[in-house]
Amino acid sequence: MKMRRNFVAPISLLVALASSGTCMAGPFDDGVAAYDKGQFDVALKLWLPLAEQGDLAAQFNVAALYEKGTGTAADPEQAAHWYLEAAKKG
Repeated sequence: MKMRRNFVAPISLLVALASSGTCMAGPFDDGVAAYDKGQFDVALKLWLPLAEQGDLAAQFNVAALYEKGTGTAADPEQAAHWYLEAAKKG
């Protein structure tokens, strides 16, 4: 019976977390949510560290923000840099 009690506790925790409505998204998903809300500067702040760590999707998104001047001043050099970094990864 001891095994069962140990097994039930983690499941209870998972059910509680799943039903609590709390968002456990990471920085990339938080950036997507910010972008969708029109908070482009917030999206850039969330994605830039990920891009610097080599995240392909974040690199592409950061490049697009710099290209369009969305959430920041347009910066073709930064856009080209991040597009190139993303292209290196495919």
